[in-house]
Amino acid sequence: MGVSSLLLDVPTLCGLLHVLPPEDLLHLARLRYLKRFLTSCPPVLWQMLVDTAQAPDSWMQACSSSLQWFRQFYSDHFAAPDSDDLRDWLPLIRLDPSWHGRVRAAGKACRWYRQACAESTTWNKQFDESFVNQGGVLPSRQTIAQERWACDQCEKWCLSKRALASHSARVHGYRHLVLFYATGEVCHSCCRWYHNRSRLVEHLRDATRCMETLQACFPPISEEQLAAYDMEEHEATALLKRDGWGATKALCPMRRVHGPSLPPPASEEAKIMHDKYAERLASPGHGFARLQGRREAPAQQESRVHLFAEDFPAFVFNTPEGFQLGNGRYDQAGLAREYAMLHVRSLVFVHFFSGYRREQDLHQQLEHRSIAPGLEIFVISVDLCLQREQGNLVSPAAHAFWARHIRSGQVVGAGGGPPCETYSAARQ
Repeated sequence: MGVSSLLLDVPTLCGLLHVLPPEDLLHLARLRYLKRFLTSCPPVLWQMLVDTAQAPDSWMQACSSSLQWFRQFYSDHFAAPDSDDLRDWLPLIRLDPSWHGRVRAAGKACRWYRQACAESTTWNKQFDESFVNQGGVLPSRQTIAQERWACDQCEKWCLSKRALASHSARVHGYRHLVLFYATGEVCHSCCRWYHNRSRLVEHLRDATRCMETLQACFPPISEEQLAAYDMEEHEATALLKRDGWGATKALCPMRRVHGPSLPPPASEEAKIMHDKYAERLASPGHGFARLQGRREAPAQQESRVHLFAEDFPAFVFNTPEGFQLGNGRYDQAGLAREYAMLHVRSLVFVHFFSGYRREQDLHQQLEHRSIAPGLEIFVISVDLCLQREQGNLVSPAAHAFWARHIRSGQVVGAGGGPPCETYSAARQ
């Protein structure tokens, strides 16, 4: 990828080779051994490990680091403990018949992650080098300011409030407040019949006035009632999906129903109504209160690079100096390539049976011809002596290749003579 291997660390090199670094292999081996260890460990050895658990670099602490690695790379669908404490994992590891498969899946995910990080690191190093060579100035330290949402019930943190809500629902049993007031299919505030609880939930998410009225007149339903409504909604959604519809598919139009209207919020009637329903309801639900977190704003750090027009190098598309030289004016993987993709349109002229490149040949006569601003002729010399496979124009694949590009309009011209490097008599 254009970067010396001496500038890359071991995890990056292993990622480019699509293999796991030694540290990740150690985590895999330790987790696989842990399953066998729990079934055949002598009690005296286990007692010795427990006694030395607090010692620096103990085996128990190493297992905790391996479990942290496992939690990072394994899927969230597995009901794993939220902590890295080995004591919380021991019953699960011992009784899980698929533990070795889970460890193998975590290793596969880790390998893909290391590969992506290695390619990103290598590309950044290549771009930084070319950027500096072309006169750019890199900041001493690049930081991306991101807000963090910390969960007050555990040590997790997320990058958005929505991610925090998803974590709280998956781990701490959080449910949206709307679900505790979406009872049945009718909104009792505006007297609209939606024929579907999922559509009623969508209505209450947007209709803040209806939601305020329901909260003022009714307490939240119990957790048992919510579970029953969820079960009915799940069965109805399964029937819709079986027929190819979504959960909020409107099979019937919304209709207004007749009935008494609820008292307005903050009124005495609404308070009396709320108190009477609260007396009948023994244990109102409180799952909506399990979203507990705070936003941690990052420290603002000024790290900017100011570039001016004279900082950018001149752009030269065709250079006789070679692939990535051009006296510092052209770099295929740097700013010049991005500029070309945005502003330069290339039209191709093919010099068939060109032979070896010669001074003042057809290729050289045409390669620096400028037709119009942002439009350039790009010349390609094709011959069997230059390209062993692609230059064999007798091949049907080569014929199909050039015919396809000619039909696309990218190839605007072609020229050439007999195959002079192959048949010497034709050159005379």
